[in-house]
Amino acid sequence: MKKCMVLLAVVLCGGSLLGDDVPVNLIDGFMAEFDAPEPTKNVEYFSYGSGGNQADFTWYAGVESAREEGTRTLALTMDSEDAPGAWQGPNMNTGFTQFGTYATRVRIPHTDDQPNVGGVVGFYTFYNDEWAEDMENDWTGTGLYDNSEIDFEWLIADPEVLYLSAYTDYHGPTGETRQVSRILNLAEGHIYSTTYRERLGSDGVDLHGAENYPETIPAIENFNAADRFYTYGFDWEPDRIRWWILHPETKDTVVLWDYQGPQERITQKPARLMLNIWHTDSWSVITNPHSTEAPQADTFSVEFDWVSYDPLDDETGAIVHEGGHSASSLVRVEHGAEGGVLHFAEKGVHHVVLYDLAGARLAAYSVGDRAWQLPRFTGPVILGITSSTGRQEYRRIVPRP
Repeated sequence: MKKCMVLLAVVLCGGSLLGDDVPVNLIDGFMAEFDAPEPTKNVEYFSYGSGGNQADFTWYAGVESAREEGTRTLALTMDSEDAPGAWQGPNMNTGFTQFGTYATRVRIPHTDDQPNVGGVVGFYTFYNDEWAEDMENDWTGTGLYDNSEIDFEWLIADPEVLYLSAYTDYHGPTGETRQVSRILNLAEGHIYSTTYRERLGSDGVDLHGAENYPETIPAIENFNAADRFYTYGFDWEPDRIRWWILHPETKDTVVLWDYQGPQERITQKPARLMLNIWHTDSWSVITNPHSTEAPQADTFSVEFDWVSYDPLDDETGAIVHEGGHSASSLVRVEHGAEGGVLHFAEKGVHHVVLYDLAGARLAAYSVGDRAWQLPRFTGPVILGITSSTGRQEYRRIVPRP
């Protein structure tokens, strides 16, 4: 039986591939702060694992930040003796999570002393049938291993570039996969690519319409993920994944990608929240094809100030924000007898554009009031909303019968 859920106050009715019961125990929301007064291996909510040398120095909480006085962090460090590979470096993981908001305040390592080092920092969810038996295999029915994964990744050789991706399937030996991804330069406000691929490493196909929102992003002046801490996050819902960053000066939510494609391209399977850093000898950052060198020193450390998870409420379908670090919405949608009403969080003139689910533009409006009656429509639409301060948000809404 399909459930109708209110998602961030937007009424949606969509089928979940999970059915009504989740066959694993999901953890509660949490706020993990790593501010112990001295270095410790006692890390709440997370456990450590690695297939590498497991050197003691590669992970500690309560480590004073190298860049921000007074901030103590969870520091994960690449071991120059570890082999390349995502499971060779230090990996921190939680119990099972699912729909909700994930956020972190993090600073990646500088590479001034070795500009071509091949290093990857990850903040992501992950579960793969090939290596685990907690859930039934192949829920997606593709004949591949399910790969429940949503990624924020940084290739540390270029701290201006972000890699965003989501998988539903992946088979290691063949590289066959089902993956959507976006690569962007936040200092320049440039999107290199937004694609769907069915083989890892292939060019894939460009995405358009509801799978490519927003089509442009604003630059963040002097953005450098290694120079300072930034707050990043993603909202995982049954029919969308939204990656975002909090602007370091205005504190506005800058949406990096609001993916609202077919549900079969959005993972429905629970996964573990993970943090890691590791050496890659084959994946170079898009701006530097030489950035695959092994680390020559044990000095490349990523610093996590805090990490939070706010689950989607089972009863209301709303994302519960307990930690106060999650993205705030630009607009609230109210459904009444006369149809939908938009309530804007900011003053000023808002530009509202209506699209169909294929991305075709239906109508555009300039709205100066804090509350605005939506025009009537018969099927699902996408609202593209731009505030007077330049904030953008995209919402999929379905009219009530």
